[in-house]
Amino acid sequence: MFDVNHLCPGCMGKWEDAEKPCPHCGFTWEKTDMDLRLIPAFSIIGGRYLLGRGIGAGGFGLIYIAMDLVKETPVAVKEFFPAEMAKREGEQVLPASPEWERGFREALRGFRKEGNALSKAHDIDGIVGFRDFLEENGTCYLVMDYVSGVSLMRYMRETGALYGQEETLMLMRPVLEAVEKLHKRGILHRDISPENLILSPDGSLTLIDFGAAREYSSLGEENLTVILKQGYAPEEQYRADGRQGPWTDIYACCAVLYQMVSGIRPQNASDRKQKDELIPLEQLPGIQVASSFSHVIEKGMKLNPEDRWSSIEELLAELYPQTDMSLFAEAQKPSLQAENSLKGTKEDMMSLPNGSEDELPENKAAEMGTESAQANAPKSHLLSVKLLAGAAAVIMILCTVIFLNEKHSVGAMEQLSFSIDDQSFELEIPSSLMELCELQTDNESAQMKIQTERSHRTLFKIEKVDSTIAVISGTVPLELLYQR
Repeated sequence: MFDVNHLCPGCMGKWEDAEKPCPHCGFTWEKTDMDLRLIPAFSIIGGRYLLGRGIGAGGFGLIYIAMDLVKETPVAVKEFFPAEMAKREGEQVLPASPEWERGFREALRGFRKEGNALSKAHDIDGIVGFRDFLEENGTCYLVMDYVSGVSLMRYMRETGALYGQEETLMLMRPVLEAVEKLHKRGILHRDISPENLILSPDGSLTLIDFGAAREYSSLGEENLTVILKQGYAPEEQYRADGRQGPWTDIYACCAVLYQMVSGIRPQNASDRKQKDELIPLEQLPGIQVASSFSHVIEKGMKLNPEDRWSSIEELLAELYPQTDMSLFAEAQKPSLQAENSLKGTKEDMMSLPNGSEDELPENKAAEMGTESAQANAPKSHLLSVKLLAGAAAVIMILCTVIFLNEKHSVGAMEQLSFSIDDQSFELEIPSSLMELCELQTDNESAQMKIQTERSHRTLFKIEKVDSTIAVISGTVPLELLYQR
């Protein structure tokens, strides 16, 4: 069991001395940006998620690092809080004004759709894991796996890194396969970009942010809302009547591949429609790629959807024809580069998109492209076999460790009993909260208060209303509260 009073709100690691920077992430209270939109650190939602600092913000939501007090593991919590439409009064999130009431409710329905889409993808590798969805305080909360790392865009921008063709294919294959599975379940992501790909310290990419995701019919006949990120959104996303389908995500995936190799954000599709100045990869100075690879990307980014690849499955077949994965195993993973180059930031990010970001200068792209191509030249087949054998051994060890950690990760639960009007109830709460909770009861009501060294709040309140016991404030998960 961990001590709630000695958790760092920056990384949810153990922080013994709050007078000194956190030894894990360098967090200090003095350097914390006091964003008044955020829920105070160490507040608890859903009776089990202890919120830390804000780690991301976008037009429709705020993201916090948090601790799941039941499983005793860090998670990410996304709160519905549309920037211009909402205000916070105490713990409640309300429309900013009567004029925003309708827009607020419509956006909230969209947030619920995001949670629904992510829940349908919970078992797909390469996509951020869904954990929970809560409604309280007048808003909704989406609980996800916490993905440590930085956005691919930020990594490329801050390090000047480019990827060779083989390395790009190795990194993006799990993402492309994940998108293929999404499409088979009738879900479009609609916002695939380097900002929404998290590069972890182990060199893997994870697709995040399902805020624009929507279900679509098998024929792609549904007209979807206008939402886009310039450079990665195809032409049909610029129009309310644009016919969207798998081909929409295909354009975005190919745009990401284009930028990973070249360092150049692709020309906006709306501008290309007026004057197409997108240069094929094989024609960029200093960029060494196979003509076949360049042609695959070029076709995937055609302005007319009918001219693109018809499915992610078809795109995968063109990018990885009878792939010898031993060649990709030799590609240098960026994990150590990412960890070392960003060591000074002391910041793990899981960010919402903050708008378009600048591309790398073309001369830098050309210079880096040549070096990257040379660095990724294939080694001998014998070395490939050794690398694969070593990787298999490491994977077996990691799987064993993960299994053991998962087996013992669930924290202990304890029961509290109370009565209202001769009706008896039991409440299960994490043991780590037991010493911090105060249960107050009388014949008409019961309320649970929780207090740490840094915050205090009423967790829930139950009252007798017209001979019926009702939860009138806070959240009591149904699986935790039951009548005896």
